[in-house]
Amino acid sequence: MIQGVLLKNAMISAANSLANGTCGDNLTWELTDDGKLTIEGTGAMYSYGWSDSPLYSHHEFITEVVIPAGVTNIGEGVFWDCTGLTEVTIPAGVTSVDNYAFSGCRNLVSVSVPESVRSIGVYAFQNCNSLTAINIPEGVTSILNYAFENCNSLASITIPAGVTSICSHAFWGCSGLTSIICNAVTPPAVEDEWTLYDVNRSIPVYVPTAAIEDYKSAQYWSEFTNYQSLVIASGICGDNLTWTLDTATGTLTISGEGAMANFTT
Repeated sequence: MIQGVLLKNAMISAANSLANGTCGDNLTWELTDDGKLTIEGTGAMYSYGWSDSPLYSHHEFITEVVIPAGVTNIGEGVFWDCTGLTEVTIPAGVTSVDNYAFSGCRNLVSVSVPESVRSIGVYAFQNCNSLTAINIPEGVTSILNYAFENCNSLASITIPAGVTSICSHAFWGCSGLTSIICNAVTPPAVEDEWTLYDVNRSIPVYVPTAAIEDYKSAQYWSEFTNYQSLVIASGICGDNLTWTLDTATGTLTISGEGAMANFTT
């Protein structure tokens, strides 16, 4: 009898399928009545214009997205205006977050972007008003137009060393920023006055020590008044392990594999 009750309860609590379809030549999706969207398969996602995504008719209901390893991109407009979505983990192997991919996801708080991503498209995270943090992978070389426009809950942004240009409106309206960390030795070219519009010019901007004067004289960067030295310490902590310490963020990163060395005082 007890087993029968447990089985009945499990059946009642099981999520039911609401809708399903395809979003790539080898990708399918299913949405269940608990708000969970599960994508299955491998390869590239299709691209969609604005509200053309098959997910748009459920955009307020989707609260969770599961994306499997083997997906190679986050398709253009695929999650556009999914206002119920709060958190997304993009799997390793994805190489691009395409145009408008998460635009209008105003309740999206966090996104985990893997280091495999090489490009973040125009409008990719536009109007993600609740987004508090995002990592821009090291392989990204240009922050495109409107990519983070109106992400006014972002507290800090780290710009990778390889970024050479920041396009118009990329951080327009990011009024919540309390610091900028830019690892580029050569100041990235800022396209125009709208690129960093509404960003407080008195917040600390951490850049490599040797580049501070270059930033102070670079167009648009020169408007910031509080430059701080970005010091990164590093060392070895095992036969195949290294460590780096970013003193601007307090982040200690250990890389490699195997045993750590023993240290004594």
